[in-house]
Amino acid sequence: MVNAVLIRSLIAERVALSPNHPGVIDYWDKIAAEFKAHSLSDVIAFLNSCTADELGWISEVVDELLHHFEAPMMDFLVELDRKYPEADIGSQL
Repeated sequence: MVNAVLIRSLIAERVALSPNHPGVIDYWDKIAAEFKAHSLSDVIAFLNSCTADELGWISEVVDELLHHFEAPMMDFLVELDRKYPEADIGSQL
Protein backbone atom coordinates (compact mmCIF):
# COMPACT_ATOMS: atom_id res chain seq x y z
CA MET A 1 0.00 0.00 0.00
CA VAL A 2 1.35 3.41 -0.97
CA ASN A 3 2.19 5.56 2.05
CA ALA A 4 -0.48 8.23 1.58
CA VAL A 5 0.74 10.26 4.56
CA LEU A 6 4.25 10.42 3.11
CA ILE A 7 3.10 11.37 -0.39
CA ARG A 8 0.73 14.06 0.90
CA SER A 9 3.45 15.42 3.19
CA LEU A 10 5.90 15.58 0.26
CA ILE A 11 3.29 17.35 -1.86
CA ALA A 12 2.71 19.91 0.91
CA GLU A 13 6.46 20.56 1.17
CA ARG A 14 6.78 20.76 -2.63
CA VAL A 15 3.94 23.30 -2.84
CA ALA A 16 5.91 25.60 -0.54
CA LEU A 17 8.87 25.71 -2.96
CA SER A 18 9.14 28.06 -5.90
CA PRO A 19 9.14 26.29 -9.30
CA ASN A 20 12.83 27.07 -9.81
CA HIS A 21 13.99 25.96 -6.35
CA PRO A 22 16.80 23.37 -6.67
CA GLY A 23 15.11 21.14 -4.08
CA VAL A 24 12.14 20.44 -6.37
CA ILE A 25 13.98 17.53 -7.97
CA ASP A 26 14.47 15.91 -4.55
CA TYR A 27 10.71 15.93 -4.02
CA TRP A 28 10.11 14.45 -7.46
CA ASP A 29 12.60 11.69 -6.68
CA LYS A 30 11.04 10.89 -3.29
CA ILE A 31 7.49 10.80 -4.65
CA ALA A 32 8.51 8.64 -7.63
CA ALA A 33 10.49 6.27 -5.38
CA GLU A 34 7.47 5.73 -3.13
CA PHE A 35 5.30 4.85 -6.12
CA LYS A 36 7.93 2.60 -7.70
CA ALA A 37 8.23 0.63 -4.46
CA HIS A 38 4.65 -0.60 -4.89
CA SER A 39 2.57 -2.53 -7.39
CA LEU A 40 0.66 -0.81 -10.15
CA SER A 41 -2.63 -1.73 -8.47
CA ASP A 42 -1.51 -0.05 -5.22
CA VAL A 43 -0.45 3.08 -7.11
CA ILE A 44 -3.74 3.18 -9.01
CA ALA A 45 -5.70 2.77 -5.77
CA PHE A 46 -3.81 5.69 -4.24
CA LEU A 47 -4.19 7.91 -7.31
CA ASN A 48 -7.92 7.20 -7.35
CA SER A 49 -8.11 8.58 -3.80
CA CYS A 50 -6.34 11.85 -4.70
CA THR A 51 -7.90 15.24 -5.20
CA ALA A 52 -7.48 17.07 -8.49
CA ASP A 53 -5.00 19.39 -6.78
CA GLU A 54 -2.90 16.48 -5.50
CA LEU A 55 -2.96 14.91 -8.96
CA GLY A 56 -1.76 18.20 -10.40
CA TRP A 57 1.35 18.04 -8.23
CA ILE A 58 1.85 14.31 -8.80
CA SER A 59 1.73 14.98 -12.55
CA GLU A 60 5.27 16.32 -12.18
CA VAL A 61 6.47 12.69 -11.93
CA VAL A 62 4.21 11.20 -14.64
CA ASP A 63 7.15 10.49 -16.95
CA GLU A 64 8.84 8.34 -14.32
CA LEU A 65 5.62 6.46 -13.57
CA LEU A 66 5.03 5.81 -17.26
CA HIS A 67 8.56 4.55 -17.70
CA HIS A 68 8.30 2.27 -14.67
CA PHE A 69 4.78 0.89 -15.16
CA GLU A 70 4.53 1.32 -18.96
CA ALA A 71 1.29 0.83 -20.93
CA PRO A 72 -1.14 -0.03 -18.10
CA MET A 73 -0.21 3.21 -16.34
CA MET A 74 -0.69 5.20 -19.55
CA ASP A 75 -4.23 3.86 -19.89
CA PHE A 76 -5.00 4.75 -16.28
CA LEU A 77 -3.52 8.26 -16.56
CA VAL A 78 -5.63 8.96 -19.64
CA GLU A 79 -8.66 7.88 -17.60
CA LEU A 80 -7.64 10.20 -14.73
CA ASP A 81 -7.14 13.07 -17.16
CA ARG A 82 -10.71 12.63 -18.36
CA LYS A 83 -11.97 12.46 -14.76
CA TYR A 84 -9.97 15.48 -13.54
CA PRO A 85 -9.22 17.74 -16.52
CA GLU A 86 -8.29 20.59 -14.16
CA ALA A 87 -5.31 18.55 -12.91
CA ASP A 88 -3.85 18.86 -16.44
CA ILE A 89 -2.31 15.39 -16.39
CA GLY A 90 -2.77 15.15 -20.17
CA SER A 91 -0.18 17.84 -20.78
CA GLN A 92 2.40 15.58 -19.12
CA LEU A 93 1.61 12.54 -21.27
